[in-house]
Formats: sequence, structure tokens, C-alpha cells
Amino acid sequence: MRYFGVSLGSLLLSASAYAQSKGMWGGAGWFMGGYTIIRGYEGFSKTLQDAGLSYPSTATAFTVGGGGGSYLGRLFLGGQGEFIFGDRLTGGSGVFLLGSPLRIKEQFIFLPALGVGGGGYTFQLEGRPSSASFQQAVSSPGILPRELSTGGAIGEVVLSFQYLFRKGPLVGLQLGYLRALGSMKEWDSGGLKLNEGPSITPERFFARLSFGAGGIVTPTTSE
Repeated sequence: MRYFGVSLGSLLLSASAYAQSKGMWGGAGWFMGGYTIIRGYEGFSKTLQDAGLSYPSTATAFTVGGGGGSYLGRLFLGGQGEFIFGDRLTGGSGVFLLGSPLRIKEQFIFLPALGVGGGGYTFQLEGRPSSASFQQAVSSPGILPRELSTGGAIGEVVLSFQYLFRKGPLVGLQLGYLRALGSMKEWDSGGLKLNEGPSITPERFFARLSFGAGGIVTPTTSE
């Protein structure tokens, strides 16, 4: 939770600084690609170990997505979502964003924001357990499903740096942290609900590059 506190502090500092400047109005949209580090699912890994399987305690993945929003004076309202593509883990997330943009010079924008939404993860399993009961073999000939999925509410903090060219193109960099807002413990496999699954609280650190377009107008007189 300390990451949310640090980012909230950055958001408030930005808002304080921007309160001394003019608001800006406009909007932007972007595609984004990035890289993420995922952890916080130790309970899942331990459950697999107890079954004679193994799963890494930390995963890495590439991400692809998009987003956008509106600059409304001293506020930014928008949203973004992405898909996760890892070696043994896939998933996705989508959040509503609330931020406080600070325009530096003419075309550079610093945008700290908080996001709330939902996300999910699918873990791909490999190998087979070292042993199984007769009942397990009768009820599930494959012994274990190959994919296990879970999801829930998430929160995101992001520091975005955007450069808006004069004719509209936009490039940017996002650095941030995403975490489940509560335990994810409802599991399914291929649409089949699984009872008594492990409780996990995934978290992710991420870096994203964004490319898009937008337009901003700054009033010529102070508000």
C-alpha cells in the first residue's frame, strides 16, 4: 500500500503546482506496449508444490493495450486497458483514471493518475503431479486442468510523461504499480468453477511506451 501513498503524494504535489497555473482543455488517445513484473501469488505456487508441481514465484510478461481521456481544466478523466502475454501467464486489466496534469513548457505533460477497475490472470500449468488418488483419477482423467483463471478488483497508480507534437502526434512513457484491491480466490478452468482454491493478491510493476494523437488548448487568461 505504500506505493499508493507515494503516488498519491505525487498527485497532490502536481495538483498544488498546477493550481498556480492555467488549466488546459482537450483530449488524447494512445496505443501502448510495455513490460511487466508480476508477483503476489505465493499461495498458488505453494498449492502446486503440494501437488508435486512447480510454478515460478515471479513472472514477467509483455503487455499491449490502449487508452485515452480528456483534459478538463486541472483534471484528467480517462481510462486504459491492456492484455498480458507471458510464457506461462496471460491476462488483462482495465481501469478508470483520474489524474492532475501539469503542462511543462509548451508540449510536455506530466500526468500522475490513480486508476480503479478490474483485472484477471490465467496461469498455464505444465507437467503432472507426482501422485494422485484413485478418486482424482476417476473424476478428472487429466488429473489437473491445464489452465486456471482468477480475477477481481484492481487499483493502479501511474506516472505518465507525454510529449505532444504541434501537429497532433503524441509519444509517452508510463511507469507504475498495479495491485489487487482484495484477495482473488474465485477460480475456474474452462468455465468450470473450482472450489477451495488458494487466495492470492497479485501485484505488478510496469513500464509502457505509448503512441497516439491529441490536442490541447490553454486559455490565454488566468482562471
